Amino acid sequence: MYDPDLYDKYSEFQRRDAKEFIPYIVSKMTRKPSEVVLDLGCGSGFNTRNILFPALSEVSNKETPANFVHVYAIDVSKTMVDFACIRYAHPQITYTVADVMKDETEFHCKFDKIFSLHVLHWIVDQGKALGRLFELLKTNGEIAFYYISKAPVFAVYDMMSRNPKWAPFLNDVSEFIPKSYFSADPAQDMRDIMTSIGFNVQESSNYSRKFRFDSVENMIDAAMAANPFVHKIPSELKSEYKEDFRKCFMTLLYYAPTRDSPNSVEVDYSIVLVRGQKRV
Repeated sequence: MYDPDLYDKYSEFQRRDAKEFIPYIVSKMTRKPSEVVLDLGCGSGFNTRNILFPALSEVSNKETPANFVHVYAIDVSKTMVDFACIRYAHPQITYTVADVMKDETEFHCKFDKIFSLHVLHWIVDQGKALGRLFELLKTNGEIAFYYISKAPVFAVYDMMSRNPKWAPFLNDVSEFIPKSYFSADPAQDMRDIMTSIGFNVQESSNYSRKFRFDSVENMIDAAMAANPFVHKIPSELKSEYKEDFRKCFMTLLYYAPTRDSPNSVEVDYSIVLVRGQKRV
């Protein structure tokens, strides 16, 4: 998450989910002639520019005129936003550094739609974040997001934090293991949070997922690209950290060879997908 080039290179996992979920989400939403949209946690900008924006701008049939959409894509990382501004620029997308968790963060408009893709599992106080998003929506505005509720990488973070060698660098590990990881029904938990804020929840569903990587090395590279602790590790220890990370992960993987990919492995994970509306 701290190296946008690396994250962009190894984000096929996130792109696959976006390609599957975004068309479904958008198809369930109300279409307006002109819309102002917020994308919370845009990362490198790939999904915003190449998947979300086209889905929002798509003409459903010849009788329906193309609607005008402007997307404000925000991320807490300046390096990610700078990368997105160059690599995935578009005149109808504004990339901005912003953190909804900070009370002093101001937005100069309210939004018709808010999206957040693969982000909320990184946010400790999800209720506060969603409360801010509720405030940022127009009346009858719509929100949709999905996040990882359970994944083996969270177990790996915990294992690494118990290793005396790495514990000093992972002393905040609890902030990167979502509460949903320990929940029997994360979707119901999120429905309760959304309802308590005032959202009309249209869907809150658990999805069991699998992702196939061509090799263990490819999977580890992808996991390291999104690893929130790598930037804390001294340069001379990074190779050793990656190897220990790999050893921990190997206990949670299973091989799934195919004719085209004889060394491929699969990872099981779960996603919570939520759709809601602000009705006041």
